[in-house]
Amino acid sequence: MSVAAEATATSVRAMAAAAKVASRELAPLAESRRNAALEAMAQAVEAAGEELLKANSEDVRAAEGLPAATMARLKLDTAKLGEMAAQMRAVAALADPLGRVLDAVEMDDADGGLHMQKVSVPLGVLAVIFEARPDAVTQIAALAMKSGNAVVLKPGREVERTATVLVRVLRAALVSEGLNANAISLVLGRESVAELLGMHGLVDMVIPRGSKELVEFVQANTRIPVLGHAEGVCHIYVDSAANESLALRVIDDAKTDYPAACNAVETVLVHREIAAEFVPRLAMQLREHSVKLYGDATTQMLARDFAIAPVEDWHSAHGSDHYR
Repeated sequence: MSVAAEATATSVRAMAAAAKVASRELAPLAESRRNAALEAMAQAVEAAGEELLKANSEDVRAAEGLPAATMARLKLDTAKLGEMAAQMRAVAALADPLGRVLDAVEMDDADGGLHMQKVSVPLGVLAVIFEARPDAVTQIAALAMKSGNAVVLKPGREVERTATVLVRVLRAALVSEGLNANAISLVLGRESVAELLGMHGLVDMVIPRGSKELVEFVQANTRIPVLGHAEGVCHIYVDSAANESLALRVIDDAKTDYPAACNAVETVLVHREIAAEFVPRLAMQLREHSVKLYGDATTQMLARDFAIAPVEDWHSAHGSDHYR
């Protein structure tokens, strides 16, 4: 049965219960086995490239008319698939997050003392709700595997075809390593969100990845602990002591490498002592990439040759074609 059919035929509660069982099998796994699973997952994504690109092209066609930033996040190509596999291998290369002593206290008493430790352990079952990003599937699944957690994925409808194939591929990779496929599950449809949010006792944490509105909705509609986030308006501060050439390269990469990402830089703050020299250099560099520039009155004066528009607010993410 395909993952899409399974997601329809199997109740969300049954899927979460199966994930709970899988989480108990994952928790005691040695790091070497978790890393081997991550390598198998990376290889499986590479091997399924043609099928993934076909499914993604169907998602892209169905999503025509959505904002440019959404379309940029949604679309896959061969290079992006390679990045997704590389990211999973990078997660495997990280230090083991489990079994680490985070704190220790020795308490004296009449029997000779009590030694208490706080040790990192898996959470159990994660429910992750995200929007139109295929690479979120592999990022989330890899981090969950590395940390010994099972995960139930709920993608936005724009990416359902791609996510369905990805999850099927990743589950098959787990089976090839002798692991429980239910460590990675997929639910589809808006109604499944309400079901997931009501599964206190099966789901141990909900992680919404998306808009501020999504995060606030999840927080308001569940008793399960929520790992939320604030708005993705990212800042870079350039101090007077900064290496200006390095700062220019960092800002250029942070804005132009993948401007549709939620962690693309939106605002640059420059120390007044270097602003007269640095701001025009930055404006010239970014305009070469067709980045639209906004600035306050001082910035407009310092870079008056670059037609910088006045700032309307400092709290909005401008997406793929803006900068301030």
